[in-house]
Amino acid sequence: MNTREVLEFICNGLAIWNAFELFATVFMTFTRYGGVYFWSLLVTAFGIVLHSLGYFRLYAVLHGHGNLFYIVFVLVSVGWWTMVTGQAFVLWSRLHLVVYGFRGRKILFWTKTMILMDVILLHVPTTVLTFSSTTQSKSTIRGYGIMEKIELIGFFVQETTLSSIYIWEATKLLRKSLQKDDRQSDSQKVLKQLILINAIIIAMDAGLVALELASLYTLQTMLKSLVYSIKLKFEFVILARLMGIVGGNITTRPPEDPPKPLDAIVTIKPECDSKQRHDHATTTKTVASEVVEVPPRAMGPRMDCIAPSGGLA
Repeated sequence: MNTREVLEFICNGLAIWNAFELFATVFMTFTRYGGVYFWSLLVTAFGIVLHSLGYFRLYAVLHGHGNLFYIVFVLVSVGWWTMVTGQAFVLWSRLHLVVYGFRGRKILFWTKTMILMDVILLHVPTTVLTFSSTTQSKSTIRGYGIMEKIELIGFFVQETTLSSIYIWEATKLLRKSLQKDDRQSDSQKVLKQLILINAIIIAMDAGLVALELASLYTLQTMLKSLVYSIKLKFEFVILARLMGIVGGNITTRPPEDPPKPLDAIVTIKPECDSKQRHDHATTTKTVASEVVEVPPRAMGPRMDCIAPSGGLA
């Protein structure tokens, strides 16, 4: 076993470890098992495991422990589909925190359409060329190499678009919050962390693209599962901070529900006494002039400070 193979084992092993840790975290953290966010987290973690196991199987085949290349292709391909598109839906399902109203619904619709179109335009042809490459045809292998670069750049644009919407909308909310309150509240810190995390996600994706364009294919495939597992864990960082602010539990909401804006978190103090709960109608009236009303099943941590029956319940 050479140095490259050792590094591949380490990277894929860490990716699988992170994925199983995420499985445990999801089931221990969520109070309701359902919704796009919940299932996209599980699907992405499952894809990371399959993708990594595929490369473990490839190592066994290359060292004479079997000759079933199609098993490798199935594991890697299915893992790649669920890992990449699952991660996109994780990002998409949290967009409702920063976009809302008619404009927010349009953003959610078109970004979801983008994800589904990328499945057809990028996943399908790449998978066909992957299985066709077993023929060892030079033209097929060359076509796969070209398509590999196209799909990597395409998915980079996809995730950059989703993360950029987070950053742009969260920055606007942060500026709005700072105009109302000069103090460095916990909500403002969460917004800054959300911006930072999404910037890091973009940087990690850019790193994978740079490795591919530099023809460092082995290094890129070695790091891909690990990078996606780290990005998925980042999603829980901001989620944990939101829980810390409101002291609530995490549930998920169906995508049909009206989106819950993060503006409500920014403009309402997390602490509330019994008098504030009793006068929640006054508070809701104040916020309603700036944000939409929130359904009881809205996704995310519960915020009893907004209203006993509403908020991020």
